[in-house]
Amino acid sequence: MINDKKIAWNRRRVFFPVHQMAGALADSSLGAGTPTIVELTVGGSELIGLPFDDEDEIYHFWPIPWDMDIMQPIRFRVWFVHAATSADTPAFQVDYKALGKQEAIVDAKASTDEAVAIPAHTCSTTDNSLEITAWAESASDTKIVSTDFALLLALEMTDLGSASGDECEILGLELDYTVAAAPGEFRRQTRNAVASPSGPNY
Repeated sequence: MINDKKIAWNRRRVFFPVHQMAGALADSSLGAGTPTIVELTVGGSELIGLPFDDEDEIYHFWPIPWDMDIMQPIRFRVWFVHAATSADTPAFQVDYKALGKQEAIVDAKASTDEAVAIPAHTCSTTDNSLEITAWAESASDTKIVSTDFALLLALEMTDLGSASGDECEILGLELDYTVAAAPGEFRRQTRNAVASPSGPNY
């Protein structure tokens, strides 16, 4: 077993397409504004997105991976299509709430552990351009504990940044986390593993 603390443990990224987020029902978001999933304005792309207006939201439920190092902060960024030719500067926010087994499921925004602001992003003046915001680092390393099993997530557009409503068509939300080192042999086997652990990393 390697115990060299100088090993640089890798990061892992998870992408949540809007149509697969748990807060989407019958092609519409259950969040504020109830935006509807539509075909992108990009002719012939055969892709779908979620047009956002100011303060529109979409929610998600994400089980915390067994290999996530909760002592390192997670990061968020948004992927979207900008259906305009002006250098708009939309801004977003991600609220998250960590949840343990047998805790009540709540509104991720109303009971948030942290509101992570994604700073204004300057869009290209190319019509229907793919836009990816900068990463926004959270303070999840001070919020998530070893007994938390899941994160409730809420993505919101907080500022149109001179864009018109629905010009920003959300493709999805991306999350970045650090992979934890395996502390023992039970992390690499399922035989005789604990059936009802106290947290996802046990």
